[in-house]
Amino acid sequence: MSKNNQKKKVIKTVKTSPQTTGSAQKQRNRVKPTTRKRAGGSSGSIMAKQPMLFTKINYILMGVGVLVILVGFLLMVGGEQAANEWNPDEIYSFRRITLAPFVVIVGVIIEIIAIFKR
Repeated sequence: MSKNNQKKKVIKTVKTSPQTTGSAQKQRNRVKPTTRKRAGGSSGSIMAKQPMLFTKINYILMGVGVLVILVGFLLMVGGEQAANEWNPDEIYSFRRITLAPFVVIVGVIIEIIAIFKR
């Protein structure tokens, strides 16, 4: 077989009408850039969307932990004393010296569990 019998490549040419020679032709020939999804919807930065770091249970546990810590601090709050009076039973009571710090530590432990829970 000769070279003339081999398949010939056919090149199609696109003829444009006079109406499409302007901006419409340029828009067709433009290469579209790749786009990424925006994280958070309306944020200005373009980032790939990532899954949430914490779940609903994590946030609930964090809220409970904060409330337990606040209760512990409220247990430490003292009563009113007269200016010239010293009452060691009120200041060194079980509630302020033992119970309140224990409740605050329990709240901190709940916060740690909330952060590390998967």
